[in-house]
Amino acid sequence: MGQINFMNLLIKNAANLLQSTLDESLNQSITYKELAQKEDIAEYAFINMIADLTKEQKSIIDNLIDKRDHLNAEYSTMAYIQGYIDCIRMLKALQPEIYKD
Repeated sequence: MGQINFMNLLIKNAANLLQSTLDESLNQSITYKELAQKEDIAEYAFINMIADLTKEQKSIIDNLIDKRDHLNAEYSTMAYIQGYIDCIRMLKALQPEIYKD
């Protein structure tokens, strides 16, 4: 399998791989749980504040949050894929006789 085909296959399956392994890790992470709790508190304050905003102000904030969420999701996916790529490169460097192009 050529390098380009392998990379395409990896990228296509990254989201499935990420979700199946990430949920378990997040459930075990104390840091993640603490950050999620802090986010919940901030969201509650935000919801209370947004009630006093105009429709246009709400739309601007919703758009910003949406764009940031999509950007963070893309960053996370690319970081996950890059982790696989780095792992493959490391295996090739450590055992070049096994992992040939």
